[in-house]
Order: sequence, then C-alpha cells, then structure tokens
Amino acid sequence: MTMTAYLFSLKPILSLSILAIFIPCMISNVLQIRIFKDLENASAPLRRECEYYEGCVSDLRETCLWGATDYFKNLFFSCLKRLNKLTLKAQLKKHGINLIMDSVTVAGYGVILFMIFALVLRQEITVGAFAAVLSFIDRLFNIMQEVISNRIRWASENVAGVENYISFILESNTETEKTKCEQGDVVLKGVSFKYPASEKYALKNINLTVKKGQTLALVGENGSGKTTLCKLLLGLYSPSEGQIYIGDTPIANVSNDNRSSVFQNYCRYKMTLKENIAISDMRKVHEDSNIEQVCRKAGIDMEDKKLTKGIKTMLGREFDGTELSGGQWQRVAIARGIYRPYDFIILDEPTAAIDPLEETRLYNEFVDICKGKTAVIVTHRLGSAKIKVTGIRD
Repeated sequence: MTMTAYLFSLKPILSLSILAIFIPCMISNVLQIRIFKDLENASAPLRRECEYYEGCVSDLRETCLWGATDYFKNLFFSCLKRLNKLTLKAQLKKHGINLIMDSVTVAGYGVILFMIFALVLRQEITVGAFAAVLSFIDRLFNIMQEVISNRIRWASENVAGVENYISFILESNTETEKTKCEQGDVVLKGVSFKYPASEKYALKNINLTVKKGQTLALVGENGSGKTTLCKLLLGLYSPSEGQIYIGDTPIANVSNDNRSSVFQNYCRYKMTLKENIAISDMRKVHEDSNIEQVCRKAGIDMEDKKLTKGIKTMLGREFDGTELSGGQWQRVAIARGIYRPYDFIILDEPTAAIDPLEETRLYNEFVDICKGKTAVIVTHRLGSAKIKVTGIRD
C-alpha cells in the first residue's frame, strides 16, 4: 500500500501498474478453475471405470481362469485413452489461457517500463525514483510469478476435487440434522426408482405399508428389485417418484439411529472380531460380554481354532490376521446387524452362504429377536419364508 501511494504521488497512472500485473493473472485463474471443474465432473466416472477394469485385470480367479485378461485389459486402455483425452483437452485450454494472459502481463510490464523511462527523460521523476520504481515493479512481478502464477494455478487445478470432497463430507454429516422419532408404520406411496443413467425402472409404482411391530417376509426372484426396495425402506436410496413415510414423517427427514440391516453383500472390515461387530454401535465397543453373547446368537463358534484371541482376533490377512470362510464372515455380518439397537431391521438374504440346517436355526432365532420390532426378511426361497411365517405365528 505504501509503495502504491508513492507511485500515485509520482504519477497517478503508475499506480495502475499493480492492476496491469495482477488482473490478467487473476482472470487466468478464474478461467482455469472453471476448466478443471468441468474436467473433474467429466473424468470422475471414467476414473472409477478405469479402477474397476484394473481390478478385473489383476483378478486371479475367474478372469484368469476364463482367459479374459486381455478383454479387460483392452477395456482398461480404452477407458484410459478417453480419460487422457479429456485431461489433454483441459491442459491445452489451460496453457492457451496462460499464454494469452502472460503475454498481456508482459506487455503491461513493458508499457510501465516505457512510461517510467519516458518520465525520467522528461525529468518528471529523478533517476533515484526510477530505480526505486523499477525495483518495486520487478519484485512485484516476481511475487506474482511465484505466488499467483505457480501456487494459485496449482490450486486451481485441484479446487474441483477438493470441493467434491467437502461436499461429500458435508452430505455425510447431514444425518445429525435429521429428526429422531419412534418407529411407526413404514408407508410407501406410489414409489418408483431407477438407477442413474438408466431408462428402466428397477421398481415401479410400489404402494406398501409395513405395520409397526410386523415381521414381513419378502419373497422374489433374483433381480426382481428386493434389495433396491430394502435400501429405499432404510432411506439409503431416495425414490425417483413417490414418497416414503415413517409414521407421518418423510423418511428423508428421519435419522437412522433406530434402524439396522444385514445385507447379502456385507462388508468385511479388516479389524478385530470385536470391532467388526461393535462398529454398528460404537457406544458399546467395550461391552465384551454383550459382544460374545451376540456372537453366539449369530452362530459364531467362539471355540474355533481360527479365533485364537477370541473376540480380539484380527480378521483378514492384510494385517496378519485370520481369514474366515464366506459363511463365517456372513455370521459376523449378522452379529453386527443385531448388535445395533433398533426398532426396524431388514435381513436381506443374510444366510446365502450358510447351510440349510444352520439357516433354519438362524431364521427361528431372528423371529425371537424381532419380537416387538418391525422386521423385513428377504429371500428368494419360498421354503425359508414358510419357516419365518411359522415362527411368527408361534
């Protein structure tokens, strides 16, 4: 500010030298932010697609067995070329803008030098003032190159990704703003749902009421939309059309504190058995006796030699832990689902990897666990549903 005032005192037009240096650079950065926002939005799906194909290429099971490695490799490179094409286009735009704006800045710098040189020749400023002004403008130009041209331009390339990350974090925190209310009837009115970029409805015009305290068996063929309906009932998906209510409150405004679920595609957390279960309610992470009780209800054999440290056994080989079978992992998922306090629970084919006798035992256990709760039990086997109905009637 002091130097700007000094320049103004020498010649008012010299104070505009700061604007001549900064404005083109700021315009360049604003344009680049827009370019890289568009790039981020267009490239994010392609990056996910590339990562998926890369995983398929490195799969040593079916992909290798069927000899499909080259097929997925071609898909990977095709996707990578499209991603690189988008990136190259954005970079060319960026460097084109930089070239134009840098040219404007250098031209402005040259005009300023010419002006102060002319002022010296006309003896309107002294040689000492000329040297001071020249030194100031040179330092200003160097600062602009380092801070604005280098640092801010780097930031402008990453601002879109940062904004998306912040939006995700803020979206994940909206749960705390939702209403906590008692579980009432779950009512679906004209609910339809289709996945993004799909023209086909996964569910169409569903009208359903799940009464409070009712245990409902949902039976249907694979691919009929059972899991999609479950995610709508839990509020994980928002309907494309229609409304879902818990009591008289839209489900979008209700917190999921009193809801639980066990999905067929469960998560295998690379943590201890205790943490795998308690993650559904971390407030009770230190209640070892309750965790062991839930393990027994879910059919986890605490005497199994694999569980060398009981509930403190690390699961998964990634961290030198024990790898469980599919059925054992599924029991862990079941234990996690019933450990969480809930008034409403969905069991989405949770026994697919478990033998029929154990499945019968677990279903009868579910019936007892769900007494007084609202429960939806999903299966594609009608025989399993009959077991549940019998248990409910008893």
